[in-house]
Amino acid sequence: GKGEVSGLVTIGCAADESRITSYVVYFAQGPGGPTGPMAGSVAAEGENVSVLIAADTVPPIGYQHFYARSRNADGEMAEGVSTFIVDRFVPTVKAHAISFLDLDLTKDQIAGTIEVDAALDETDITRYALYFADTWQLPLSLISELEQASPLNYTLAMDTPLPAGAEYLLVLTGSDDGFMTSGVATPLLDRAVPVNLPSQIQFADEDMDSAEIGGTVRVVRAASEVDITSYTVYYGTSALAAASSIL
Repeated sequence: GKGEVSGLVTIGCAADESRITSYVVYFAQGPGGPTGPMAGSVAAEGENVSVLIAADTVPPIGYQHFYARSRNADGEMAEGVSTFIVDRFVPTVKAHAISFLDLDLTKDQIAGTIEVDAALDETDITRYALYFADTWQLPLSLISELEQASPLNYTLAMDTPLPAGAEYLLVLTGSDDGFMTSGVATPLLDRAVPVNLPSQIQFADEDMDSAEIGGTVRVVRAASEVDITSYTVYYGTSALAAASSIL
Protein backbone atom coordinates (compact mmCIF):
# COMPACT_ATOMS: atom_id res chain seq x y z
CA GLY A 1 0.00 0.00 0.00
CA LYS A 2 0.89 3.65 -0.12
CA GLY A 3 3.63 4.51 2.38
CA GLU A 4 4.74 0.86 2.60
CA VAL A 5 7.57 -0.95 0.81
CA SER A 6 8.48 -4.56 0.17
CA GLY A 7 10.92 -6.37 -2.08
CA LEU A 8 14.61 -7.10 -2.57
CA VAL A 9 17.47 -4.64 -2.10
CA THR A 10 20.15 -6.01 -4.43
CA ILE A 11 23.79 -5.24 -3.61
CA GLY A 12 26.49 -5.54 -6.25
CA CYS A 13 29.45 -7.37 -4.79
CA ALA A 14 32.65 -5.42 -4.21
CA ALA A 15 35.51 -5.84 -6.68
CA ASP A 16 37.57 -7.31 -3.84
CA GLU A 17 35.75 -9.12 -1.03
CA SER A 18 38.85 -10.54 0.65
CA ARG A 19 38.24 -8.43 3.76
CA ILE A 20 34.43 -8.35 3.60
CA THR A 21 32.24 -10.82 5.45
CA SER A 22 28.83 -9.20 4.96
CA TYR A 23 26.86 -6.21 3.79
CA VAL A 24 24.44 -4.23 5.90
CA VAL A 25 21.56 -2.09 4.59
CA TYR A 26 20.16 0.95 6.40
CA PHE A 27 17.40 3.42 5.83
CA ALA A 28 18.96 6.80 5.04
CA GLN A 29 17.73 10.38 4.76
CA GLY A 30 19.75 11.13 1.63
CA PRO A 31 21.99 9.43 -0.93
CA GLY A 32 25.01 9.95 1.34
CA GLY A 33 23.24 9.58 4.66
CA PRO A 34 22.80 10.13 7.50
CA THR A 35 21.69 6.58 8.10
CA GLY A 36 18.91 5.48 10.39
CA PRO A 37 17.51 2.09 11.38
CA MET A 38 19.03 -1.03 9.85
CA ALA A 39 16.87 -2.68 7.18
CA GLY A 40 18.81 -5.95 7.03
CA SER A 41 22.11 -7.65 6.33
CA VAL A 42 23.46 -10.47 4.18
CA ALA A 43 26.69 -12.48 4.03
CA ALA A 44 29.21 -11.76 1.28
CA GLU A 45 29.22 -14.61 -1.24
CA GLY A 46 31.47 -13.46 -4.08
CA GLU A 47 28.48 -12.41 -6.17
CA ASN A 48 25.57 -10.00 -6.05
CA VAL A 49 23.40 -10.55 -2.99
CA SER A 50 20.00 -9.31 -1.82
CA VAL A 51 18.32 -8.24 1.40
CA LEU A 52 14.60 -8.98 1.70
CA ILE A 53 12.40 -6.12 2.86
CA ALA A 54 9.30 -7.71 4.39
CA ALA A 55 5.78 -6.88 3.25
CA ASP A 56 4.11 -3.83 4.81
CA THR A 57 7.43 -2.28 5.90
CA VAL A 58 6.95 1.41 6.69
CA PRO A 59 10.14 3.47 6.18
CA PRO A 60 10.87 5.92 8.99
CA ILE A 61 9.60 9.43 8.26
CA GLY A 62 12.15 11.39 6.25
CA TYR A 63 14.18 8.33 5.22
CA GLN A 64 13.89 8.00 1.45
CA HIS A 65 16.93 5.89 0.58
CA PHE A 66 18.45 2.48 1.22
CA TYR A 67 22.16 2.73 2.09
CA ALA A 68 24.52 -0.29 1.97
CA ARG A 69 27.95 -0.67 3.60
CA SER A 70 30.43 -3.52 3.57
CA ARG A 71 31.39 -5.03 6.93
CA ASN A 72 33.68 -7.50 8.69
CA ALA A 73 34.41 -8.47 12.30
CA ASP A 74 36.26 -5.20 12.90
CA GLY A 75 33.43 -2.89 11.77
CA GLU A 76 31.89 -1.18 8.76
CA MET A 77 33.22 1.12 6.08
CA ALA A 78 32.46 4.78 6.67
CA GLU A 79 31.04 5.15 3.17
CA GLY A 80 28.67 3.07 1.11
CA VAL A 81 26.27 3.14 -1.82
CA SER A 82 22.61 4.09 -1.89
CA THR A 83 19.42 3.91 -3.94
CA PHE A 84 16.25 5.98 -3.78
CA ILE A 85 13.16 4.23 -2.40
CA VAL A 86 10.37 4.35 -5.00
CA ASP A 87 7.05 3.73 -3.27
CA ARG A 88 4.90 1.87 -5.81
CA PHE A 89 1.23 1.52 -4.98
CA VAL A 90 -2.25 1.12 -6.43
CA PRO A 91 -5.31 3.12 -5.33
CA THR A 92 -7.48 2.02 -2.42
CA VAL A 93 -10.58 4.03 -3.41
CA LYS A 94 -13.05 2.53 -5.90
CA ALA A 95 -15.12 4.34 -8.52
CA HIS A 96 -18.43 5.61 -7.17
CA ALA A 97 -20.64 3.82 -9.73
CA ILE A 98 -20.89 2.36 -13.23
CA SER A 99 -23.99 2.20 -15.44
CA PHE A 100 -24.97 0.92 -18.88
CA LEU A 101 -28.12 0.51 -21.01
CA ASP A 102 -28.01 -1.89 -23.95
CA LEU A 103 -29.36 -0.25 -27.12
CA ASP A 104 -28.74 -3.21 -29.42
CA LEU A 105 -31.90 -5.33 -29.34
CA THR A 106 -30.28 -8.34 -30.99
CA LYS A 107 -29.58 -11.28 -28.69
CA ASP A 108 -25.90 -11.75 -27.74
CA GLN A 109 -25.02 -8.30 -29.08
CA ILE A 110 -24.75 -5.06 -27.10
CA ALA A 111 -24.29 -1.37 -27.77
CA GLY A 112 -24.48 1.85 -25.79
CA THR A 113 -22.43 4.08 -23.52
CA ILE A 114 -20.77 2.86 -20.34
CA GLU A 115 -20.89 5.69 -17.79
CA VAL A 116 -18.53 5.84 -14.80
CA ASP A 117 -19.05 8.05 -11.75
CA ALA A 118 -15.60 9.08 -10.50
CA ALA A 119 -14.26 7.98 -7.14
CA LEU A 120 -15.09 10.36 -4.32
CA ASP A 121 -11.34 10.78 -3.69
CA GLU A 122 -9.13 10.67 -6.80
CA THR A 123 -5.89 11.69 -5.07
CA ASP A 124 -4.05 8.48 -5.99
CA ILE A 125 -5.99 7.69 -9.19
CA THR A 126 -4.64 8.36 -12.68
CA ARG A 127 -6.90 6.06 -14.73
CA TYR A 128 -9.91 3.78 -14.78
CA ALA A 129 -10.14 0.38 -16.52
CA LEU A 130 -13.39 -1.05 -17.91
CA TYR A 131 -13.82 -4.82 -18.13
CA PHE A 132 -16.34 -7.45 -19.04
CA ALA A 133 -16.61 -9.57 -15.88
CA ASP A 134 -17.89 -13.01 -14.98
CA THR A 135 -20.53 -14.06 -12.47
CA TRP A 136 -18.04 -13.49 -9.61
CA GLN A 137 -17.29 -9.98 -10.90
CA LEU A 138 -13.78 -11.00 -11.92
CA PRO A 139 -12.31 -9.46 -15.10
CA LEU A 140 -12.73 -11.45 -18.31
CA SER A 141 -11.50 -9.03 -20.97
CA LEU A 142 -10.43 -5.39 -21.06
CA ILE A 143 -12.79 -2.98 -22.81
CA SER A 144 -10.84 0.26 -22.45
CA GLU A 145 -8.71 2.38 -20.12
CA LEU A 146 -9.90 5.91 -19.36
CA GLU A 147 -7.56 8.65 -18.18
CA GLN A 148 -8.65 10.26 -14.92
CA ALA A 149 -8.82 13.71 -16.53
CA SER A 150 -10.88 12.54 -19.52
CA PRO A 151 -14.67 12.07 -19.78
CA LEU A 152 -15.41 8.86 -17.90
CA ASN A 153 -17.49 7.12 -20.54
CA TYR A 154 -16.96 4.65 -23.36
CA THR A 155 -19.33 3.82 -26.21
CA LEU A 156 -19.75 0.27 -27.46
CA ALA A 157 -20.68 0.22 -31.16
CA MET A 158 -23.75 -1.54 -32.50
CA ASP A 159 -23.31 -5.30 -33.07
CA THR A 160 -20.63 -5.60 -30.36
CA PRO A 161 -20.49 -9.34 -29.53
CA LEU A 162 -21.24 -10.25 -25.93
CA PRO A 163 -18.23 -12.25 -24.66
CA ALA A 164 -18.93 -15.76 -23.41
CA GLY A 165 -19.47 -15.77 -19.66
CA ALA A 166 -19.82 -11.99 -19.35
CA GLU A 167 -22.46 -11.10 -16.77
CA TYR A 168 -21.18 -7.79 -15.42
CA LEU A 169 -19.43 -4.59 -16.45
CA LEU A 170 -16.59 -3.80 -14.03
CA VAL A 171 -14.54 -0.66 -13.40
CA LEU A 172 -11.19 -0.69 -11.57
CA THR A 173 -9.28 2.36 -10.38
CA GLY A 174 -5.57 2.52 -11.12
CA SER A 175 -2.33 4.45 -10.86
CA ASP A 176 0.84 4.36 -12.94
CA ASP A 177 1.84 1.30 -10.91
CA GLY A 178 -1.26 -0.81 -11.55
CA PHE A 179 -4.93 -1.33 -10.73
CA MET A 180 -6.97 -2.39 -7.74
CA THR A 181 -7.92 -6.06 -7.76
CA SER A 182 -11.56 -5.30 -6.84
CA GLY A 183 -13.88 -2.62 -8.14
CA VAL A 184 -17.46 -1.61 -8.80
CA ALA A 185 -19.73 -3.61 -11.13
CA THR A 186 -23.17 -3.43 -12.69
CA PRO A 187 -25.16 -6.35 -14.15
CA LEU A 188 -24.80 -6.63 -17.92
CA LEU A 189 -28.35 -6.93 -19.23
CA ASP A 190 -28.51 -8.04 -22.87
CA ARG A 191 -31.76 -6.48 -24.09
CA ALA A 192 -33.22 -8.32 -27.10
CA VAL A 193 -36.56 -8.52 -28.88
CA PRO A 194 -37.94 -12.00 -29.77
CA VAL A 195 -36.93 -13.76 -32.96
CA ASN A 196 -39.75 -16.35 -32.74
CA LEU A 197 -43.07 -15.34 -34.35
CA PRO A 198 -46.51 -16.40 -33.10
CA SER A 199 -47.61 -19.44 -35.08
CA GLN A 200 -50.97 -17.88 -36.00
CA ILE A 201 -53.58 -15.25 -35.13
CA GLN A 202 -57.31 -15.91 -35.44
CA PHE A 203 -60.41 -13.71 -35.20
CA ALA A 204 -64.08 -14.06 -36.15
CA ASP A 205 -66.31 -10.99 -35.89
CA GLU A 206 -69.39 -11.69 -33.76
CA ASP A 207 -70.76 -8.13 -33.92
CA MET A 208 -73.30 -7.93 -36.74
CA ASP A 209 -73.47 -4.11 -36.73
CA SER A 210 -71.90 -2.30 -39.66
CA ALA A 211 -68.49 -0.69 -38.96
CA GLU A 212 -68.30 -2.42 -35.58
CA ILE A 213 -66.50 -5.58 -34.55
CA GLY A 214 -66.47 -7.79 -31.51
CA GLY A 215 -65.16 -11.21 -30.58
CA THR A 216 -62.10 -13.03 -29.33
CA VAL A 217 -58.66 -12.67 -30.90
CA ARG A 218 -56.81 -15.95 -30.48
CA VAL A 219 -53.05 -16.07 -30.68
CA VAL A 220 -51.47 -19.44 -31.37
CA ARG A 221 -48.25 -19.49 -29.42
CA ALA A 222 -44.84 -19.56 -31.10
CA ALA A 223 -43.17 -22.90 -31.66
CA SER A 224 -40.46 -21.72 -29.22
CA GLU A 225 -41.14 -19.21 -26.47
CA VAL A 226 -37.60 -19.19 -25.09
CA ASP A 227 -37.25 -15.45 -25.79
CA ILE A 228 -40.94 -14.46 -25.36
CA THR A 229 -42.57 -13.03 -22.24
CA SER A 230 -45.90 -11.86 -23.72
CA TYR A 231 -47.88 -11.24 -26.91
CA THR A 232 -49.29 -7.88 -28.02
CA VAL A 233 -52.11 -7.55 -30.60
CA TYR A 234 -52.32 -4.50 -32.88
CA TYR A 235 -54.63 -3.21 -35.58
CA GLY A 236 -53.03 -3.30 -39.03
CA THR A 237 -53.89 -2.10 -42.51
CA SER A 238 -53.20 -5.49 -44.15
CA ALA A 239 -52.06 -9.00 -43.32
CA LEU A 240 -48.42 -7.98 -43.80
CA ALA A 241 -48.61 -4.33 -42.74
CA ALA A 242 -46.65 -2.79 -39.88
CA ALA A 243 -48.64 -2.35 -36.68
CA SER A 244 -50.53 0.93 -36.50
CA SER A 245 -52.06 0.95 -33.02
CA ILE A 246 -52.40 -1.40 -30.11
CA LEU A 247 -55.66 -3.26 -29.75
